[in-house]
Amino acid sequence: MKTKVKRVSLFRVLRRELGPQLAAQGYVEQPQNASSRTDHLLFFREPSRGPSHGFWFQRDVKANCVDALGSSFTLEFFRSLENRIASNGRRRAYFMLTAPELEEMRVLQNNMIKRLPPPESVLEPFQVKICKRSLERGRQPVDCAFNPCHDVWMRYRDEEDILAWTSFIGRLLPALAERFAALQSGTQVS
Repeated sequence: MKTKVKRVSLFRVLRRELGPQLAAQGYVEQPQNASSRTDHLLFFREPSRGPSHGFWFQRDVKANCVDALGSSFTLEFFRSLENRIASNGRRRAYFMLTAPELEEMRVLQNNMIKRLPPPESVLEPFQVKICKRSLERGRQPVDCAFNPCHDVWMRYRDEEDILAWTSFIGRLLPALAERFAALQSGTQVS
């Protein structure tokens, strides 16, 4: 008998864990249309509360064999609510991480990978066969430092994984917001 995977609501956990901190920093969750709110969780800070910018959490909606590999999400900053997808006004948080932060992210990813259940315990034999390559790649620990030029999403399978990410994100969010503001103004922040 296959183990049933208890689905976790990424956005519910992010709201619960980061919401008070975000509100204290002047961020407000933004309403979205029905098609966007299933894969994006959007926050924005008006100029009266500090440098104006926003960010969104984006959930991976195309994950194959999610029960055996987990899913993933990313964090992306943007400058303007009116044109938040303008490529010159946005930046993924991953590309603003320092080398030690990238290493911490790699460790978190590997902790998640170690906790994955055996594929046979959550998938049917035909699913294991269909997803064989994805399963092999997705279950390999990350041995080398992350390449800062390649986008890496934060992987999770359950609430424990998301809680590890909220701790990481919550601690870094003020610095990431500063780095994003510096990118927009052309100054450097170390």
